[in-house]
Amino acid sequence: MKKLLNYIYAGSLLLAGCDRTTEVTTELSDLLNENSIVVEHKYTPAYTLLVPTINFDLEGDVTIGTKIESIPDNYKVSFSKGEDHIFVQEGSNAKYKDLYERLNEGDKVKVYFRKVYRATYDLTKAEKQLSKKELKDYEFIDAKKVEHN
Repeated sequence: MKKLLNYIYAGSLLLAGCDRTTEVTTELSDLLNENSIVVEHKYTPAYTLLVPTINFDLEGDVTIGTKIESIPDNYKVSFSKGEDHIFVQEGSNAKYKDLYERLNEGDKVKVYFRKVYRATYDLTKAEKQLSKKELKDYEFIDAKKVEHN
């Protein structure tokens, strides 16, 4: 849904033509890192669900049935990055499985990430000028266990 909104926004900018007075971009910080701790380490095995369905045809008939939906393995690892932010990494692909297998709850780690900004530039000046920069999100890159001496 977020991508669709970005495409609609980009399309509206194109339709607006060259009379734009501002330009909005997404910018990433340099690679950052912070010491953190694994506060959640959870695995949910794959399972199947029996989901009810309701179908309507053009004649007005209603058909009630069921379908089987397969839910894949799910891996979740959460990192505390201070009181005001927690990185949560959750999914079913190899990236999440690898992270889950390398770390355990309570592990001290170094979390690598980038800050994601929404930058607005004023185009009415002779040179493009930054008028507003807002922190929108954090992009998780990786976490590595801190070895003890």
